[in-house]
Amino acid sequence: QRVYARCEQAIINLDEKNIWENLSFEKPPIGFTLEKPAKNAWGLSDGFLMHGDTALVPVSSLQLQQRHNTQNFLAALAMGSVLGLPMK
Repeated sequence: QRVYARCEQAIINLDEKNIWENLSFEKPPIGFTLEKPAKNAWGLSDGFLMHGDTALVPVSSLQLQQRHNTQNFLAALAMGSVLGLPMK
């Protein structure tokens, strides 16, 4: 995919493996999922946006709770972490 060409750090949707599974990345990509996340991934579990095992934000507190909005929130959290933005 051209969107990943020359990017320093890829953020990928782990739920859409067919998009990125055959691509190569300079650094391991950071992933997000609507399922329980792995250690360094972002995801959704027990009603919370998560980073690994750390609960961050209850989904019930989000004004936009549809599936695609939750994916956007997780992608934004992942990108914020790459940029070194504070979590608070």
